[in-house]
Amino acid sequence: MSTWSENFTFPPLALTSDAAQPALALVDLTNWALITLIGNDKKSYLHGQVTCDVVGLAADASTLGGHCDAKGKLRTIFRLFHHNDGYGFLQRRSLMDTQLPELKKYAIFSQVEIAASDDVLLGLVGTDATATIDTLFGGEGDVRAIDGGTAVKIDTQRWMLAITAERAVAITTQLADKAILCDDTLWDRCDIEAGLPRIDAATELEFIPQA
Repeated sequence: MSTWSENFTFPPLALTSDAAQPALALVDLTNWALITLIGNDKKSYLHGQVTCDVVGLAADASTLGGHCDAKGKLRTIFRLFHHNDGYGFLQRRSLMDTQLPELKKYAIFSQVEIAASDDVLLGLVGTDATATIDTLFGGEGDVRAIDGGTAVKIDTQRWMLAITAERAVAITTQLADKAILCDDTLWDRCDIEAGLPRIDAATELEFIPQA
C-alpha cells in the first residue's frame, strides 16, 4: 500500500442525510482500485470480455460496464476510461484478488498486459469541483489527460483523479487550505444519491446485469 498520504489526514466526514455537501472536498478513495490494460490488443480483448462498448469509447468519455462469469453473473461493475497509453478499469478494491485473475485469464492469447495499478485515486466533490479541475489542469471533456495521470468526471459535482503518488502529494498540498479532506464515506453517499450500482466482495456473483 502506498504511503503517499502519511503526512495528511483524511477523516470521516460527519454528514446527516439532509446536510449539504461541502463546496469542495478532497476524498481519499482507498476502497477503490485501478486495473490498467495496455498493448496492441487491449481494445479487442477487453471488448470481448465485458458488457460495455469498448470499441466506441471516446477519449474524452468514460462508461460503466460489467464483467460476468460464464453463467452471466456479475463479478464486478467498473468504470472504464482512457488512461495513459491504455485503459483504466476502476472497481472496488475488495474484488481485486478474485477479479483481476479472471480478467487476465485469456490474455495469454492476445497482445495485452493487464495489471493492478500503483496510481493513487482521489475524488473531488462539491459545487467547486469542476472549477477546481479547470484551474488545476485546464482542458475539456469528461476525461482529461493531466500531468501524472487522468481526471474523470463522475457527475456534475464529482471528479476522480488517477495519478502518481508524487502528483497526489502535490495536489493534496495545494488544496489542503481550500478543500475539506475526508475518507471515501462521502463518495459512498454520493454514489447512493446518484443511484450508481456497485459490486463488492460480499455481492460478487450474486446478480446479473438485467436484474
